[in-house]
Amino acid sequence: MLDARGDDGHAPHPTDARRRGRPVKPVVGYHPPADFAHRMRRAREADGNPSYQVMAQRVNSNQTTLSKADSGLQIPSWEHLELYLKSVNEDPSTFDEWRAARADAISRAARFQPDLGDDADRLAARRALRSLIAAQGVDEQTIGRRRAETEEHGAPAELPDPVPAAQRLRPRPLLPTRWTDDELLWRLYLSGGTPDAAEQWKARLEQLPPGPPPWRRRGVVVPAVAAALVVLTVAGLWLAGGTGDTPARTGVAASGGPARTPTPPPPTLTPGAPAQAELDAVIAAIDPAEAAAGDHAHVDVVITTYGPPPEYLNTTSNVNEELDWSPAAPGRVRTYGTGATSSPEPLPPGPPAGAAGPPSADPVQLQRTLEGVERPGAAALLRRLGELCVAYPLRAPERIAVLRMLRGTPGLAYRGKTIADRLGLPGKAFSADGPDGVRETVVFDPGTGRLLVHESTIQRQNGVPVTTRQIVYVRSVWDDQPD
Repeated sequence: MLDARGDDGHAPHPTDARRRGRPVKPVVGYHPPADFAHRMRRAREADGNPSYQVMAQRVNSNQTTLSKADSGLQIPSWEHLELYLKSVNEDPSTFDEWRAARADAISRAARFQPDLGDDADRLAARRALRSLIAAQGVDEQTIGRRRAETEEHGAPAELPDPVPAAQRLRPRPLLPTRWTDDELLWRLYLSGGTPDAAEQWKARLEQLPPGPPPWRRRGVVVPAVAAALVVLTVAGLWLAGGTGDTPARTGVAASGGPARTPTPPPPTLTPGAPAQAELDAVIAAIDPAEAAAGDHAHVDVVITTYGPPPEYLNTTSNVNEELDWSPAAPGRVRTYGTGATSSPEPLPPGPPAGAAGPPSADPVQLQRTLEGVERPGAAALLRRLGELCVAYPLRAPERIAVLRMLRGTPGLAYRGKTIADRLGLPGKAFSADGPDGVRETVVFDPGTGRLLVHESTIQRQNGVPVTTRQIVYVRSVWDDQPD
C-alpha cells in the first residue's frame, strides 16, 4: 500500500544501511525525488527488504535499473516505477495512487526551476530566488539540522563546495546581511530544492547582467538635492566626544529644530568613565510595574552607515525597516531605502526566524542568551543587545535585567549624555571596545531604560574611526493592534 508520509526530515533513511545483498546507498537530500525514493523504499521494507538481485529476478529486469529507481537522484519513469512496485509485490490496486504521487513529485520539483523573463538581471534573479526559498516555509532550526547532516553524509556534486559554515547560512533579521550566490543556492537545496535546480540557478545567475546601482533602482531614486538633505538629517550621533554632563550633540534635529554644525569624530576614541553609577541611576528611574498592553510587537529602525574618512558624515547606506509580529498571528516586515525593496514580506506567527533572544527578566539568563553565539565580553554583549532589540520590544523588567547585566560586565565605559538626533531625545551613552577593533556603543533613555541607538564604529589600530553603522530604534512597543 502507498505510504502517504512525506520527508521525515533526516538525510539517510534509518534502515538504509541494513539491507541484505548489494550495499544500498542512502537517499540524500530533502527534495521531491528524495521524498519519493523514501516512499519506494518503505514499500520495499514492507515486502521484507528483498535484495535488488531477488527483485530483478521476480520481474525479469536488472539490478541497476531497480537501484537507480529508488536512489533519490531523480524521479523514475512510470515504466521503471511499475517494475519496481511489482518486484516488491505491491498491490496493483494502489498503482493509480502511485501514478498520482509520481505526478505530484514531478510538479513539486519543477517549482524550483528558474522561471525568469528575458529582461531579467542578476538583482531580479536573486530577489526571485529569495522569494522561492521563503515560500517553502522551512524554519531555521530545520535548515541548520539539514546543513549538519549534509556536511556529515556528503554534498551533491552540483552544489558549491564546501558546505557553508552554519553562521553563513543563518539570517540576522532586519540587519543588512547579504547572502552570496553560493549561500543562496545552499539555502535553496536545504529548503527542498533539487541539486539540478541549484545547478540551473547557478548557471542563470552567472549569465545575467548585474542590476542597476542602488540610486537607479525603482523606489530608491533620490535626486541629488534630496540625497544631500538625507546626509544631513540622518547624520548620526558621534558619541566619542561626549563625557560627563556635556551632551555630544551633532547633526540636524529630526524634530525640525535649529541645525547644529556636524562635528566629525575626534582623532582618537577616548576610554570613557566608569559605568556602574550611571546604570544604577537609569535602573532607579524605571517603573518595574509599567504596563505593557497587548501581544503585538512593533519595532521600527533606521540603519545608517557613515564613512569612510575624511568625510565622516557621508551616508553610504540608509535603510528603514518596520517589523510587526505576534506570537499567535502572522506578521510582516517592510524594508525600504538604499538597495532595498519597499514591498512588505509576510512573516509566520512568532518572532522572526534567527532573531537574537528571547529576552529575559533574569540578568544571568539574559547574559547566557546573548553570549550563546558570541565570545564573552562587553562589546559582544552590546552587539547582541542591539540585535535583540531589533526584533523584540523590551518590557520594563527586561530593560532592568539588561542594565543589571551590563552593570556587572567588565570593560563597559560611560560616554556621557547625548542627544539622539533622529529621535530628538536625551540619552546616556555607554561603550565597549572589542578585540576585533570595533567600538560598540549604546544609548539608553535615562527615564525608561529603552535602547535608543546602537553604533558599531570600526577603528584603525591607532584608534581613528573608519566607518560607523548606526541603528536608531524609532519605535519599540507592544500593543494589542496589528499595524
